[in-house]
Amino acid sequence: MESQTEEQKGVRQYLLGELSPDSQQNLEERLLTDSEFYEELLIAEDELVDQYLAGALTAPERERFEQHFLVTPARRQQLTFAAALRQYVAAAEGAAAPATEVDKPGPAARSSFITRLFSTRRPALSWALAAILLLFVSVGTWLGTSNWRARHTAGREVAANIFLVELTPGANRAVGGEFKRIVLPAAANVVRLKLELPANDYLTYQVVLQTDDKRTLYTQDNLKAQATGGAPAIFFDVPAALLTRGDYRVKLNGLTAAGAPEEVTSYSFRVAR
Repeated sequence: MESQTEEQKGVRQYLLGELSPDSQQNLEERLLTDSEFYEELLIAEDELVDQYLAGALTAPERERFEQHFLVTPARRQQLTFAAALRQYVAAAEGAAAPATEVDKPGPAARSSFITRLFSTRRPALSWALAAILLLFVSVGTWLGTSNWRARHTAGREVAANIFLVELTPGANRAVGGEFKRIVLPAAANVVRLKLELPANDYLTYQVVLQTDDKRTLYTQDNLKAQATGGAPAIFFDVPAALLTRGDYRVKLNGLTAAGAPEEVTSYSFRVAR
């Protein structure tokens, strides 16, 4: 029970952007392979939206929710739907008879607003909302799957829709360079960055993906250069859901025998969805 609570806490911290880069990467890798853990993430998303709309988040949590959680179009749509649903329910319940003591929900573990709604003893209201929720679940499931992962029909393998982006060193706006502009296909759930190497001087490399304001989004170590018929290159896979509209920088570090990173070069690109 204690480990489950820590797991739920970790998922919440991830959704609010409070995890370290290493912890974030470990959690994302588990999301790609563990169906039950992915369902835990969806529950936590629902709870955060409920708490935000109910004014139950602290001021720092509310700020993190707005700046980090709502960066994807799917989550903004989820918030818009939840807010509209609350208004509809409030109006419907205002016209209904007051709830008796037996109607009032008792304490329940991790029950969201939607879950509590369907435990009500107003069948007409519940059935009226069922069609709306069915549509939302269908759209939300499609968005979540296309932005995050696609599951193999025969098991837990991930059917990745990979979009390849080739980057060359440099292109820094500060020195007058132009960022490479990419438009991600809606079906892509993995962006594979091909990083052309100026020279292959290290056995392994570290890649760090950052936003334009130098916030680290994704890190991967122990990558090896691959021969591509031309210059050697590093291939680096990133969940497409992490790349919203904006500018990004990829730092490439060579790892010494002791594992210490030494800066090699950097790459810049701009996402236009």
